[in-house]
Amino acid sequence: GIDPSAILWGEADAVVEDWPLWRIVLAGMATWEEINRSWSLADVVRANHALSLHLEIQLELMRPADGDS
Repeated sequence: GIDPSAILWGEADAVVEDWPLWRIVLAGMATWEEINRSWSLADVVRANHALSLHLEIQLELMRPADGDS
């Protein structure tokens, strides 16, 4: 993992590498500290899968229905 302050100091490569963790934090599912302290890799994978499914559902709901203009 990286120090959250890395974003402020321009360590963009580190942020991209840890994006699955940051995605969870930014979604409000857990804090950085919680993930580092008690989450497993499987937890991170499951949380990111859930976020992806949620995004797919939101995008589907925003699409016009067939025949709508």
